[in-house]
Amino acid sequence: MNKIVIPHKGLDIFYIVMGTFFLIGCCSLILDAIIEKDYSELVRAVLYFIPGLFFVTRNFGTLHTWIEKRDDLLIIRWYSLMRKIYLPIADVKEITGNDHQIIIVKHEGKPVKLSTSALEFDEHRGVVKFLRENIAEYKGLNQKA
Repeated sequence: MNKIVIPHKGLDIFYIVMGTFFLIGCCSLILDAIIEKDYSELVRAVLYFIPGLFFVTRNFGTLHTWIEKRDDLLIIRWYSLMRKIYLPIADVKEITGNDHQIIIVKHEGKPVKLSTSALEFDEHRGVVKFLRENIAEYKGLNQKA
């Protein structure tokens, strides 16, 4: 398995509802501007449309959580982090953690801490299993070579 995707049903519903409210507000402002012939309201309509679009599309797909293994690299896109993490598998010493976070201990440098407070127990366990399997597979292949 090269990629694991973790859906956030509760967050997805929240973002869709918020985006819908913004888009309904945008439509009402456009109708108001047309009826009243006050086209300065269109600026506010655009300002309602932009966050509505971001909420409905979940920031164009960047609010998803996934981990992908490409060759000798783990690419981690986590819901609580701003950027992707590019982590060479050779740098991983061990995977530890508790009920609230997963800690990827590296040979050098600071450990990578992934908050799991928004994940279900099975999802948390699945992520740990995915990481441990891919790291063990990598280390097994390198020991044979």
